[in-house]
Amino acid sequence: RAEDAEAAARQRLEAAVAKYDAGFAPQRMADLRYGVGDELIFLVKASMAGKNDVIGTTTYGRRSDFAKSVIHAGLLKPGETGVVSAKVVASHYAPFLGSPRNGVDSLNSSSSDYAYTLRLLERIDTGAGVAP
Repeated sequence: RAEDAEAAARQRLEAAVAKYDAGFAPQRMADLRYGVGDELIFLVKASMAGKNDVIGTTTYGRRSDFAKSVIHAGLLKPGETGVVSAKVVASHYAPFLGSPRNGVDSLNSSSSDYAYTLRLLERIDTGAGVAP
């Protein structure tokens, strides 16, 4: 039954959020307060729909669209949900080099005061029609 499948998917989401103490992903890391060395854990649904671009490759500028960044990094496919670690690093005002990856074309940028790297902690099977 559809209700049972939806309930099971919600249970998987809730269990993953509790396991990692995850928050909801921001639109951009620039929308949050953090410091170099911080590791932030987020529940994210990968999406190409965001209005912001992705900046950089492997290390992403803080103004990058977060849901697109996880696609560019190859962690999740569009529509997939997972728990992702974002490690804040100092960019030392080095340039970010863009690249085409996984259907996302990221941009070059001359600098950013902070950046982040991504790591997938867990992919969550949410089934059809269930969004976090």
